[in-house]
Amino acid sequence: MLEDSSLYAAKIGEINDIICASRKYLSNFGEISTPDDLQQLDWISHHIVQGNMGFDLTSSDGKSTKVMKRARVSVRTTVMLHQFLIDGVGFGMLPHFVAAKELENGELVQILGDYHDVSIPIYAIYVDKNICHSI
Repeated sequence: MLEDSSLYAAKIGEINDIICASRKYLSNFGEISTPDDLQQLDWISHHIVQGNMGFDLTSSDGKSTKVMKRARVSVRTTVMLHQFLIDGVGFGMLPHFVAAKELENGELVQILGDYHDVSIPIYAIYVDKNICHSI
């Protein structure tokens, strides 16, 4: 049961953002193969998720890396971040499902595929605690 509520919550998954940028934008730079290579790129920050002074990345083997970088642009919505990335303003972190169409058609490309930023939990919220058993 949620504190101060008659509702119940069950964690059903997590979203890990991917790091991506437009193919056209990246053509102006060399290969991006380590988190340090991100220093040469312009960062478009989702202010609510990352702030605008840096971010933490986690590798597929669980190693955490702090990237200290000032954002070129800081936005407050995923829709706006998505559009800035498509427009070639810089790189940023998006949920894969948001960028899927552009990743498939090559408009956006994933950078540092072995890294992601924060894991965002997904919860199902429900009124009847018996529902939890069927989730």
